[in-house]
Amino acid sequence: GTYATTDSNFSVTGAAILGGATTVNVGTGAISFSNTINGANSLTTSGSGTTTVSGIIGGTTALSALTLGGTGAVTLSGIGGASTAGVTGATSVSGSGSTMTLNGSTYNANAQTYTANNTILGANTTITTSDDNITFSNTINASAATGYSLTINGGTGTVTVGGAIGGVTALTSVTTDTGGSVSLQNVTTSGAQSYGDATVTLNGTYATTDSNFSVTGAAILGGATTINVGTGAITFSS
Repeated sequence: GTYATTDSNFSVTGAAILGGATTVNVGTGAISFSNTINGANSLTTSGSGTTTVSGIIGGTTALSALTLGGTGAVTLSGIGGASTAGVTGATSVSGSGSTMTLNGSTYNANAQTYTANNTILGANTTITTSDDNITFSNTINASAATGYSLTINGGTGTVTVGGAIGGVTALTSVTTDTGGSVSLQNVTTSGAQSYGDATVTLNGTYATTDSNFSVTGAAILGGATTINVGTGAITFSS
């Protein structure tokens, strides 16, 4: 059902089970799930306050769809498991007026869209979908100076990152899988960058700290492209 407040907070402390399609509207209030969220139904939220989910979404029973809408900061702790999707339908997470923090290591769902001014990785992060699209609207950075790794497994889907990766705080590495296509720009890592997709669109500067840079599939230059790897190796395999 629908849970609505007038600019006031909504919080669930224990494990949340979706017994049916669920909508949470809080205006300027904050939304907080302190534990896991499961259930073969949809979850939709909206509001301009913060949204925080401290447990895994769909780790036991996958949701049918997930829409976390709004303009406030969003903090997540993971979706699904390494080999199982936590959402069988589309996933859309929006902190369009603020930042989004991805804690936890695994985000496994079907089509995934992340909209925020900046996405911050709070752990080594793997984004996985079964031959579906993955989109980040803006920049991606690590939360710590030591950096975190980003692995994107889109299968035959299309991966698009609309802003620089590691431009403020460098990641340790960026890796994409085989098949599909990936488009990203201005990537900075302390370690290696490995792009395995069938088509890789490059645009901007790709920098590592004495580590390798490799593109397995066909490379398309979407703009002026510079690659700086120090003592690392540069490989284009196609």
